Amino acid sequence: MQLTRKTSFQMDLIVINTLISMARYETFLQSLGIPFNWYVGKETKHLEYIDLTGPEKVKVFGNIQISLLPKSKFRDEIQEIWDDFWVIIQDLKHDFEPADVDPFKVKVSSWLTKFLTVYQAQDVTPYMHALYAHVPEFFKIWVLYPTRNGEVQ
Repeated sequence: MQLTRKTSFQMDLIVINTLISMARYETFLQSLGIPFNWYVGKETKHLEYIDLTGPEKVKVFGNIQISLLPKSKFRDEIQEIWDDFWVIIQDLKHDFEPADVDPFKVKVSSWLTKFLTVYQAQDVTPYMHALYAHVPEFFKIWVLYPTRNGEVQ
């Protein structure tokens, strides 16, 4: 198949947009003090990177900027989803009282519903499932039956 100028231009535009997005991502991570570089894998010969660690992921979620991604009709919704997720993660750090469990469950349920308006069900990770289906249940048990040194009080 012979490429026309238009097809060739579109391919080049895709490559340029990908490179711009990669540079923005790298700059974003480095602005957070997270060392990050792309490299070509020795065996795969594909562009690769080293996965972020737990503390690095926390930094990213706390400072996520969806506006750095290519334009999308869901950009604002995606930003809201991940801002709300960050609030939920911060809520997990607080001491829960019995009255806090149901509002937390509503917040997580609302977040997951919003998540599924932009993403597909197959994008829900086991961690998201646990956050939605099990964490509120564990909190209920924990606040109803507090322990001291592993013993029910």
